[in-house]
Amino acid sequence: MLIQSQLQVFRTHFPTLVEKNTIKYPIDDRLILKMPELHGSSTLKPAPGLQSVLIDSEQFENLLYVWESFNNFSDFFQIPNFSLSEL
Repeated sequence: MLIQSQLQVFRTHFPTLVEKNTIKYPIDDRLILKMPELHGSSTLKPAPGLQSVLIDSEQFENLLYVWESFNNFSDFFQIPNFSLSEL
């Protein structure tokens, strides 16, 4: 019953986002936070925090170029694909 009443409130405030008694996703995250039970996400994960950077931007750019090259030519080099963290 709670879900149906929340759906009615949601339909009243956002009629363009409800079609045939269901919500048309994707929707803005802020709307999910207002009625998390309605959207099936009563426990949302917190946003990831900032992390310190281990290398400067120029070195990171070069690292991405090397990794992309290996992935693009992995068949030619006969090596398996690997993740950036493995590099």
